[in-house]
Amino acid sequence: MKIHIKQKAILALLLLNLLIMTNSVAYAAENQISVELAVKQTIEYKNVTTQQFNKMGTYELTGLTEEAPMPEGSENNVYLFSVNGVDETVKIPISYTHGGIYQYQLVQTTEKQDAYTYDETNYKITVYVKNGENGGLVAEVIAENGRGKKCGNIIFLNKYE
Repeated sequence: MKIHIKQKAILALLLLNLLIMTNSVAYAAENQISVELAVKQTIEYKNVTTQQFNKMGTYELTGLTEEAPMPEGSENNVYLFSVNGVDETVKIPISYTHGGIYQYQLVQTTEKQDAYTYDETNYKITVYVKNGENGGLVAEVIAENGRGKKCGNIIFLNKYE
């Protein structure tokens, strides 16, 4: 009879442990970090007003790394966008959900026009995403111009004469 009571006590403890364990299961929330690439278009001009020339520039951001996250609206790992203005900046948000090293290429694709000289810089952008404190993500963005020099800002300088 004492054995029967011990078996019931052990069974009760096992059930209690099972209940405690199922109530304390933690589900990790998906980590995400968003990076904004700021792309500036500057146009130098002489002897004209800004109304006298086209200020629209077109650009192409291409993911070079397989599975590199791309901005919303991208197709086939390419994001096309425009900048309209003499001294305008466009911010392109890209979201990352896990660590890695992601590389992109950014070039101007504006169609050639008379009286314009277009900036043909081919930027290589590397985004380093790593795990930070408290399970979050941390990102670092490094941009290099076509000559391998690190740049603090991504600027395309066009000229109209």
